[in-house]
Amino acid sequence: MSETLTKERRWTIDRTIDYCTLLLVADQKMFTVARESIEGIRDNLSASRAALEQAERERDAAVADAERWRRLTGSSRVRVLGHAQLGRPDAHIGVEFWGEYRDASPEQSAEDVRELTTYADGLAAGPQAKEKTNE
Repeated sequence: MSETLTKERRWTIDRTIDYCTLLLVADQKMFTVARESIEGIRDNLSASRAALEQAERERDAAVADAERWRRLTGSSRVRVLGHAQLGRPDAHIGVEFWGEYRDASPEQSAEDVRELTTYADGLAAGPQAKEKTNE
C-alpha cells in the first residue's frame, strides 16, 4: 500500500508541476503581451507629443502673424493710395502706413483697413494660396 501511495503522490506532484508550468507559461505570455502593449502606448504617446509640439509651434506662428497684422492695421494712419479689382486674386493695392499721424481720421483709416482686409481676403483664392497649400 505504501508503494501505491507513493505512485499516487508522485502522480499528484507531477500534475502540480504541470499545472505550475502552465501557469508560468501563461504568465510569461501575458507579460509579453502587456509589455508589447505598453511599448505601443509609449510609441503613440511620443508621436502624440511630437504632433502636439508641432501644433503648438504652428499656433504660436499664427498668433504672431495675427498680432503683426493687428499692429499694422492699428497704425495711427492707414491710407489706401489706390487699388483695382479688390476681392479677386489679380487685385493690386497701394497702401501707406503711419506709425504716428497728428491729423488722423479714425473713420477714414477704418475704411482703408476694410479695403486692405478685402484685398488680403482675396489673396486666399489666388495662386499664391494654392502654392502654399501644395508645399
